[in-house]
Amino acid sequence: MAVDPGIKKAKIPVNELPPISSETEGYSLRYRVISEDKNRVSHWSPLYLVKPQYKYVPGSIKFASANQVASITWDSVTVLKDTVTIQEINNKALNTDIATLTTSGAHYMKVGDWVTVSGVDATFNGTYELSAVTANTFSYYKDSGNVASVAVSPLGTYKRNSVIQKAKEYDIWVRWDRNDGGDWLYKQRIEGTNISFPHQSIYTINGVVQASAPNRLSIEIFLKGYPITRGDGVPLAAGTPFLKVYRLLNETI
Repeated sequence: MAVDPGIKKAKIPVNELPPISSETEGYSLRYRVISEDKNRVSHWSPLYLVKPQYKYVPGSIKFASANQVASITWDSVTVLKDTVTIQEINNKALNTDIATLTTSGAHYMKVGDWVTVSGVDATFNGTYELSAVTANTFSYYKDSGNVASVAVSPLGTYKRNSVIQKAKEYDIWVRWDRNDGGDWLYKQRIEGTNISFPHQSIYTINGVVQASAPNRLSIEIFLKGYPITRGDGVPLAAGTPFLKVYRLLNETI
């Protein structure tokens, strides 16, 4: 950490920050002042919540059912933060699910960096991990139809992102039913990116046990957190998740 004694400012490089707290969507900060000779130390300041602007980027989720077990696997959610001034995009192309954008000047990015694209069009806009680069182009996976190389007018923009962390903890909700609206049930908080459930023999609707066994499973996956309401607006007690990142509905078991 670097401190400027003239303007009383401390700067912490992004790569030295701890993982963001998904419970508060920020950092808890306090400080104290130490004399130059280190003989006197002030009390710790009150605790402050610093809430930078982050993006939470999910990946793919997969469902499988075999041997009376339902299994779900998903990609770790990437936590990103914008770190570079907006730069310009002047050309776009998309071929075989690879989007390529041309920048007005050198972008100095590398494979594995993340960018947020805006002002191009609905097909290209979004936040992506780069799969290929040249001095003034960058490419990323985009599941869409081909787009012939064409100028972007007016110019689009991009921001380079810094990876803060890969999310590790998730809150899992499940619903067993027969496509008739079974109850959502909070199952568990896990550290990892996969979970399995034995097929249920019963399920409930509004707390009432149904006469037949379920044949479908729905699942919602949230980042660990503590909001007042669940992602779909249902009021819940403290200790529930704050951001829905994956959802599968009516999977056949």
